[in-house]
Amino acid sequence: MQAVHHLLRQLVTLLLVLATLCGLVLWLLLDTQPLLTEQGQMNAASVRHSKQLLSNLNQSIRDQSSPQWVFAANTEELNSAFQLASRTWPGFHGRSEVTSVGLTTLLTMPLQLPFGRYYLNASMMILPSSGPLQIEQVRLGRLSLPGGMALTAVGWVADQVW
Repeated sequence: MQAVHHLLRQLVTLLLVLATLCGLVLWLLLDTQPLLTEQGQMNAASVRHSKQLLSNLNQSIRDQSSPQWVFAANTEELNSAFQLASRTWPGFHGRSEVTSVGLTTLLTMPLQLPFGRYYLNASMMILPSSGPLQIEQVRLGRLSLPGGMALTAVGWVADQVW
């Protein structure tokens, strides 16, 4: 009987630790206010820019002669792709801006949780480069990661999933 009580105490402790970790992750990643609130209207030019971006990306993926994916995109194409994505995911907003430092991309996705409406906000600063992608910083909610660490994490997750 004592072994059963000990096992139950361990299970309750494990559940409390998991609930605390989940709460901490939610606190780090979710915001009460969206980073972006408005999205441009979808028009024929937006669709054309989105198609161009997807075509460029598709060509770079299919190019087997290069070990790296190389493609060019401008802010109009990126913002058009975000507008197209907002039609697929209601509430999603994205915007890219060229600044004096590089390209800044801002993303917001609303989440309706049992305890209220929250937003997953993300931002990414990409430095100009003619070589490999150089991400300066990635921010998810309150969590800020250096670009190299974010790329490593995305690569690791992709390797685990695929």
